[in-house]
Amino acid sequence: MSSSYQARPTPQAPPREEKVALKASCTVPFVDKDPELTRRLEAMHARVQRVADERYARESANLERLGLSRTIKTRSPPPVPAATPAPEATATPTPSSSPNDDAEREARRKAHLEACRQRDLPGLVWEGPVQEEVGTSSAPDPAVVATTVPLASAPPQERARRQVRWMQRVNGTVDLTQAYEDPTLQAQARQCIPVALLMQRARASLQADGKPLAPEATPDADALALELVRWFKNDFFTFVPTKGFPCSCGAPSVPAVLLAACPPLGAVDITRVASLQICPLPERTPWECSCVSRGMAEPWPEEAAYRCQVVEAWECPCCRTLNRFPRYNDCRKLLATRRGRCGEFANCFALCARSLGYDVRLCTEWSDHIWVELYSRPRGRWVHYDPCEGCSDTPLMYECGWGKQISYVIACSFEGICDVTWRYTKDPAAVLERRQEVTEEYVTRAVSTHNMKILRYVAPTRREVLLARWAAEQQELEARRQATPENLSGPAAGTAEVQPRLNLGRQ
Repeated sequence: MSSSYQARPTPQAPPREEKVALKASCTVPFVDKDPELTRRLEAMHARVQRVADERYARESANLERLGLSRTIKTRSPPPVPAATPAPEATATPTPSSSPNDDAEREARRKAHLEACRQRDLPGLVWEGPVQEEVGTSSAPDPAVVATTVPLASAPPQERARRQVRWMQRVNGTVDLTQAYEDPTLQAQARQCIPVALLMQRARASLQADGKPLAPEATPDADALALELVRWFKNDFFTFVPTKGFPCSCGAPSVPAVLLAACPPLGAVDITRVASLQICPLPERTPWECSCVSRGMAEPWPEEAAYRCQVVEAWECPCCRTLNRFPRYNDCRKLLATRRGRCGEFANCFALCARSLGYDVRLCTEWSDHIWVELYSRPRGRWVHYDPCEGCSDTPLMYECGWGKQISYVIACSFEGICDVTWRYTKDPAAVLERRQEVTEEYVTRAVSTHNMKILRYVAPTRREVLLARWAAEQQELEARRQATPENLSGPAAGTAEVQPRLNLGRQ
């Protein structure tokens, strides 16, 4: 079969000699023939180089302000040929920093370090002498650090970014509460809880308070919850200190002054210090030696599988071991490790309480603490429980006992969220001045919108219960928000027992 298709002839490439001649004809130094064009090209190059240098200087300044760069390295402009100097209008200025800029930069650096020191955060690794106090918490959260720009004067773009950041943090806490509804995880938690022992302790506690029960009667839910939080703190979970991480080598504790000045690995043999006796002792016990913080480390794959995003690195000055402290967010792993700080305490305790049938909420205080609220059916309200401190129904403990300046306290569960800040303060006016992340109108609208979305997927009977609770709680919180410090009193306000801080619980 014939075809009318005819291949196109392949064009023949010109010989090498012709290509070289063509290239030479196109790249003739014609600029030498036109001095005006030469001057314009050099001026354009100078402008491009100046813009690049200015942008490099701005980026370096931003990085240095964030602690990611120590100095601003300026690139020198290319030399201008002597025959054709660039005009004065296009001269390239050399970026330089004035003494005022250096002083302002140093002030910002000191303010950042002071903020990290107050929150026991490691902050960023700065050049210079070792800081006196090195914290051990997670990486600094931009939502926690005080904003430099007031909310009233913030531009619309900054307000939008703050709103997104605010809601992302709330959604992150809500995601943690979703795991509490897993039946397999609840069964695993119930296997760890000695329910019979807690019932016996609750009965004895009620009898000591003058409320004896009949032999066949069972303690109420509030008495059982109180014994649960005490057992969780004293017998089940172990608190990891924020300063002086313990090492399993069992060496005696080292003075804090020497720990603060301890150099990195291998720099100095600390065993040669004559003033310390750190030779192996037969009567030593584990968890005695205090380690030094060496910043953060990347989680291993097996650690990331349990929702670990941050790993603290601690160096033992005795055995020179680099200990890792993964900050797990998976309750399945926390039931196995049984140690942590207030974040791990609250997360695992909420699962244990949920496995026993309690309605639970995680309450996040946006500076450095987290606790749990359980709904008390006998009292008809949400009750404060702090598993890290082993106490309950003392909401003013943080502000009156610890001296904490509260800004946002958001209670989150899989059935909704609530702004419960006013339950944990005696001075609502001062709290309003500190709430500079988003507007109060946005908080109200965001909470209401989130809860309405959740109620769409709730059974009608349960929806009525949640709406009734929500209305009663909003009425209580609004009354506390409008009240004065003199009018806040009674056990519901937590003034009956204001406890001092027992543990430096950090998230």
